[in-house]
Amino acid sequence: MRSRTPQGATAWTVALLSFPIISVPCYLVFGRSKFNGYLVKRKTLDRRARDDLAKIERLATEDVPPPTGLEEVVAATLPSK
Repeated sequence: MRSRTPQGATAWTVALLSFPIISVPCYLVFGRSKFNGYLVKRKTLDRRARDDLAKIERLATEDVPPPTGLEEVVAATLPSK
């Protein structure tokens, strides 16, 4: 059995309990989870998001040297006395 969305599982459960004579044949034809493409895409995007988050966390914890030449820029923009 493969993963299905919570909404789909709830809908099938309600249908199977409410209208078993109609919904059982429909489930056998349409209810099988055929979301391989969805699952692969979802896992790929989740992995990419985790990798991006790890990269951001790594960059946030790195020691970044202060910009060079900032003092000269500030001194040039301030009015001289």
